[in-house]
Amino acid sequence: MERIKKKDTFLNSSEIEKQMPDIIADFHGTLYRDENEGPLWRHVAKQAIKPAEILQHPVRTVAFWKAKPALEELAERYKRGEIGYDQIYRAYNELVLSHLPVSFVRTAIEGFAALPETKQKLDSRVLGPISQSPGRKGILSTGSRDFISYVLRDGIRWDAIQANRVLGNGKGGSRFELDVYGNKPQKLQVHFFSPHGFNFDPRQTVYLGDNADEEPAFEYVRSMGGKVVIPFYATDAFKQRAATEYKAEVPKDQEELSRFLRSLK
Repeated sequence: MERIKKKDTFLNSSEIEKQMPDIIADFHGTLYRDENEGPLWRHVAKQAIKPAEILQHPVRTVAFWKAKPALEELAERYKRGEIGYDQIYRAYNELVLSHLPVSFVRTAIEGFAALPETKQKLDSRVLGPISQSPGRKGILSTGSRDFISYVLRDGIRWDAIQANRVLGNGKGGSRFELDVYGNKPQKLQVHFFSPHGFNFDPRQTVYLGDNADEEPAFEYVRSMGGKVVIPFYATDAFKQRAATEYKAEVPKDQEELSRFLRSLK
């Protein structure tokens, strides 16, 4: 990954002297129980093979059934650590989303976000303390911006959500962009810390993430003077390593997280 040139000044000293800490969080495994979006994209595919859809689009349905074994094999390879999750997304784009209009996909995503069992996966132990923090709040995720926006729309007001979008593929179908995947330090610099972006002050920023994919973001935030927090769904082994390597805060419960965020005022 290309190393980003560090900037020393984003706000003048008088502006940051009394500034409240800003919070940037990953989504999956941090604010939401599932580690990835497998359940979401399976839901989208299932909506496309309902009886009415099969009758209307029989050729498309055959293509989906043929795609199922290939996608399942990729999922197993991901679990074994043989490939990155981006390879599953690329295959899903080609085998499934390329056949579905953007409007269909977004409607299916919104339906999944509205399910009670989906909303129950939001982690109030993290969202509660964040909601009480007076600083600005942002999300940086490799997941679906549509899904994140839909599932969170009745809760905290988020100042910034940077995540991947569902776009048209120019042929009547859709694709899931991979703009954030592998690029979190760059996204932090351009969208969050730049005066031309959201202008968060990195020295007053707390970044929350839950697994090794977040380590480039941890390293960048720490190098800019910010702090790292490891939330509750992270494994114990990762919590220990992050505490050692990134001086991360590892709260044991919601109250401890609240106390930590309050201490930064």
